[in-house]
Amino acid sequence: MLELLDDHNLSDIKEVPQFETYTIYYDGIASPKLTHDIPGSFLANKKGFKLYVVTSPEAVLYVGITKTSFTSRLRLGHLRTTQPSKGYHGYKWLRETHPRTMHLYLLSLDTLLLQAPPGCSHEELAERLESELVFAIRAVTGSWPVGQHEIHFHNLAEYPKLARYTTKLAQQLLLQLPLKSS
Repeated sequence: MLELLDDHNLSDIKEVPQFETYTIYYDGIASPKLTHDIPGSFLANKKGFKLYVVTSPEAVLYVGITKTSFTSRLRLGHLRTTQPSKGYHGYKWLRETHPRTMHLYLLSLDTLLLQAPPGCSHEELAERLESELVFAIRAVTGSWPVGQHEIHFHNLAEYPKLARYTTKLAQQLLLQLPLKSS
């Protein structure tokens, strides 16, 4: 049984969740192709909150969260990159030079969200982790992710231990990413 994250059990992160890794190939014309680097559950096809990081050999391109399957999110990002709609122009990182091979790091947030205290917004918790990871990337590399245009910071003032936990978790997840320090 999962324990709720509260003042009594947040001292350390005992098990750091691992990103699933994928390769994205995009030629600038056809919809991006996504392949799983290691056979497994193929999290990219599943719905539910996920944190994702897109990198190139040169830089971190984008950090985001999605509730839909990542494959659907990627298709929509591609579609809106080629056909903007209602102010959404797709992913900036898809509009850069082509052809391009990128890497995707994808993490299910189900376990974290199941442990959230009652009343804690799952979306705000997911966005908190996303923003902490973006901030940690900037601290290490000296640069924001190339295509990052907004971050939703949430203090989680009602849940200070959970706020500290997401900061620690982001720092642990950072260690799984291939970053070039400044």
